[in-house]
Amino acid sequence: MLDRLERLAYLTRAPHPSDRRKTLIRITPEASRRAHGLIASFLDDAGGGCAPATPRPAGTGHRLPHVHP
Repeated sequence: MLDRLERLAYLTRAPHPSDRRKTLIRITPEASRRAHGLIASFLDDAGGGCAPATPRPAGTGHRLPHVHP
């Protein structure tokens, strides 16, 4: 799935700066705009708002759990 999202320019991969075993996955600005466009009207209808995503300093993003095969 990540390969396909990367080919569509929805995410980027970069090596972790201090751990060669890890790869950092980041959503691209275009993917963020598209996702916002898809859910904004649903959130507005529900009474909430949806602010565009803002870049975070490295190391402060959400971590996904490690999944063992």
